[in-house]
Amino acid sequence: MATQTATSSGEAIRHLRTKASLTLQQVAEGADTSVAYLSKVERDQFNPTDDYVAKVVVFIASSMMRKAGD
Repeated sequence: MATQTATSSGEAIRHLRTKASLTLQQVAEGADTSVAYLSKVERDQFNPTDDYVAKVVVFIASSMMRKAGD
């Protein structure tokens, strides 16, 4: 039986961002947030709201879809 490990919101955001080859600056601008706050979320120094996570993930996903369409 496989063991699952919990992933924080910050870890998930960082994984998606790097998978999409996006910088902190690009995601912060696209999701209308600050680089400093996003960086702290990724390092688990802040616990973001669900709305914040959704906004960031939607931006990253839409960026990935645009790149796939190119």
